[in-house]
Amino acid sequence: MTLRQSGKFTAATRWSLLLVGLAVAAGVSLTVWRPDPYETLSLDEPPVETASRGGDATFVGTTRCAECHADKAADYETTGHSRTFHVMEDSPIPSQLDGQSYVDPIRETTLRYEKEGKGLAVRIPEVFGDEPFPLQYALGSGQHAFTFLTLIPGPGGDAVGIEHRVSLFSATASDRTVVPGGTLGLTPGQKDYPINEEVDHFGHIVSRDALEKCIRCHTTTGEISGGEVINLLPNVGCENCHGPGSRHVEGMIRERSGSSAALPRNVRHLGQMFTKQWSALDEIRLCGQCHRMPEDVSSDRISPYHPSTIRFQPIGLLKSRCYLESDKILSCSVCHDPHLHSSNQNITEHENKCLSCHSLTTQKDGTSCPVSPQKNCIECHMPAVEIHPGVYFHDHWIRIRGDQPGKLDQDEIDAESSSVGPCNPEN
Repeated sequence: MTLRQSGKFTAATRWSLLLVGLAVAAGVSLTVWRPDPYETLSLDEPPVETASRGGDATFVGTTRCAECHADKAADYETTGHSRTFHVMEDSPIPSQLDGQSYVDPIRETTLRYEKEGKGLAVRIPEVFGDEPFPLQYALGSGQHAFTFLTLIPGPGGDAVGIEHRVSLFSATASDRTVVPGGTLGLTPGQKDYPINEEVDHFGHIVSRDALEKCIRCHTTTGEISGGEVINLLPNVGCENCHGPGSRHVEGMIRERSGSSAALPRNVRHLGQMFTKQWSALDEIRLCGQCHRMPEDVSSDRISPYHPSTIRFQPIGLLKSRCYLESDKILSCSVCHDPHLHSSNQNITEHENKCLSCHSLTTQKDGTSCPVSPQKNCIECHMPAVEIHPGVYFHDHWIRIRGDQPGKLDQDEIDAESSSVGPCNPEN
């Protein structure tokens, strides 16, 4: 059965047969469940709930939070967190890539993209003729790239992921092809990936455990069931940081109706960050669940100029004297408003944070910079470093840097791309 014959992305089961050799896999459907959008809810109604990952409170969704927190919700919409997980059929990507092609510079094969209904499929004519392979989801905000994901049945019937060999980037590079909305190029980590199974022509096989980590970091709620993601609240929403909101919403409804007294602070202000016990390290660990902590990478990749240390900001920040000598009160939100994209704060606003400690006029213990005491703090001490062609991250190991430039050489970029893919927590 092909995608055209089924009308759904059941064509992926053909590739699952090549992967595991199980004839029973042929009937598995990969249609995608999508939640109701909550547009019709109001605070006068009980919250619509989505299963929580733990505890008795349940998730209500960012749209529900926006009914009372419209200003924060509007700010949130500017962030990459608001668009980290995309069901392909609901995104503009199929229309963007319809009829586009990319020639793999390593394998010298052509990947041809075509819109199929509302979805998108890719073909490799030199290997599989007209046989389509679906692109089911897109992960990423698009600021750097979208990486494509398809679920197929693996050994024992459990789903595994196919992280597609080609991603849609925002930046150009010598080995990328310009298409509407960006460029097509090899996904980091895929350059020298071997072909062990026929499905490897399309991308890297991601284990069930790693796949669950991908879903956890790119959604508010989402569970893998067969060949689909169920209980889906896409994107990194309010409740990823503040916790499930149903009890908070219910309490506010009762308070506003006059049926209960004013809520205590720990209920009114949802989230552990409003408790006295909450520390800078707690906040860094919260962000580090997805942005990585030192224990998430091998020790040989933790050094001042290693691209992994640059890419995973909490690792560098925890090594910084700014954190260690601030009585460990320097956290991510000291510099970054968690509800705004960092680009909404200009460089002067960021540097004023530095100068609050490192200024000739401050009464704090920080020392002033003898080279440039009033400006260029970020450029000198936290430069943006290219860790993959066109993909830059600011180095958060804040320090007086040596002779290393704010750009890695191509060998370092290739080494990092080979060790860690964009959505591959197995490394």
